[in-house]
Amino acid sequence: MKKEYTTFDDFLEKQTVLSKEELAEMDMKTEIIGKIIEARNGKGITQAEMAAICGWKQPAVARYEKMKAEPQLSSLIRMLRAVGLKLAVIPDDRLHKTA
Repeated sequence: MKKEYTTFDDFLEKQTVLSKEELAEMDMKTEIIGKIIEARNGKGITQAEMAAICGWKQPAVARYEKMKAEPQLSSLIRMLRAVGLKLAVIPDDRLHKTA
């Protein structure tokens, strides 16, 4: 029987290949990179300009934004600072909900 999905979130909830931890990690990475892209675009900074601010070449920014490469923490901090953001660690209430 073929599985039916109506949304990507529906697919993620019903898939069995990735563990909950892997899904949570993917979600967090996507959220962080999404915020960086949003801030970069909001400031009108191109990938090439961001690369210059960070001391890199433009393809490095593109690889990070497409999630084809994972930045080290120091590189992530450079990207965040380039767009006026900082890394904050806050509680995730979704992890401690009981049924």
